[in-house]
Amino acid sequence: MREASIETLRDELAVAADTAVQRPVLIQSPGRQTIRAALAPWVREAARQRQVTIIASANESLMRWVDWLSDYEDVSLHKLNAATALESLDEHLDSARVTLATFAALRRQAVKEGLAASHRDVVIVDTLPLPGGQAYQLVAELTAGARYAVAISDSQAPESLPGAETIVVPAQKLYPGHRHDVVVKPINVLQSTAERQILAEAAPLLAGDADVSRSAAHAKLLVAAAQITDGDFGRTDAIWGLIDRIEALTADERLSAFTDLVAQYADRGPVVVLTGPLRAEAEYVRSYLESAGIAVVAQGRAELRLGRVTEEIPDHVRPVIISSWQSIEPDEVWLRDSTVIFWSQPAIRQAPLISLLSDIGAVREIIHLVDTPG
Repeated sequence: MREASIETLRDELAVAADTAVQRPVLIQSPGRQTIRAALAPWVREAARQRQVTIIASANESLMRWVDWLSDYEDVSLHKLNAATALESLDEHLDSARVTLATFAALRRQAVKEGLAASHRDVVIVDTLPLPGGQAYQLVAELTAGARYAVAISDSQAPESLPGAETIVVPAQKLYPGHRHDVVVKPINVLQSTAERQILAEAAPLLAGDADVSRSAAHAKLLVAAAQITDGDFGRTDAIWGLIDRIEALTADERLSAFTDLVAQYADRGPVVVLTGPLRAEAEYVRSYLESAGIAVVAQGRAELRLGRVTEEIPDHVRPVIISSWQSIEPDEVWLRDSTVIFWSQPAIRQAPLISLLSDIGAVREIIHLVDTPG
């Protein structure tokens, strides 16, 4: 095991790839998006001479590779699935230098046969699954048949790859010379007694999730109402009664205080608002911010590809970005030099992300709201 900075990572890989015995390499780092960006030029060079296969744990991770590699016009990308596996590999074997597939696709017989028949010169695994499962076994077989294999892993996870040399890129070396001493600040916001009571009553109907915002509770109750089976009249009445009471609440003081906070920090620099996973909650926050004259320049992954959105913003506009905190990685390009404000509750679930953001040091300040009785 040895440590490397993000600047020397590509050189480390080049040295490892040129050795007489190509041992697989396991890169451990909390900054997977930064690792992908650093590896993209290396993948491009490898693809000019060899067949490269990228296997990712989820389609979202795979699309991040597409984001980085699609900038290279001389690299052809081919996403593998069960419907097109054999036909597409036969058709593109000479031209599709980079083949991409998910762990789920590997379970399909057609995909396994297609990859077995192809030239697996270089295999990249993002992110290495836990040992013992079917996904790990499939990945181990795939990397074992490759001339050279690279796996990416969260540095806090206990994954391993047989015979691999481990290169560690710690959080502190992802942005050398550009790190901030991140300030984490809780800010109290008032929550009315009526709202607190409604959310407490809604908790048993929301799988015990009491610490949610008013907007998230409303959206979740609507989903629960749509899923009720015929004849469950008691549950139906309870859910619709809570929905009616939420809609009858007075102005959302929490949202008003939050909007003032966003406006205050947007005057100083970029602001990233992190909501929960529900699109309805993000839309609720965005609608209120825009009604207050605050421009939201991007919302969700579709609008946040590579952070290019921030490159297109006029100098006089302070960007405000909205994303789900569960879907981001702590080293996203568009997080750099921003103030991060968590809209969603509860803070305890956000603690690992807050810790990583602080360790990496790309953001300036992290603010999370704390509901207090009003």
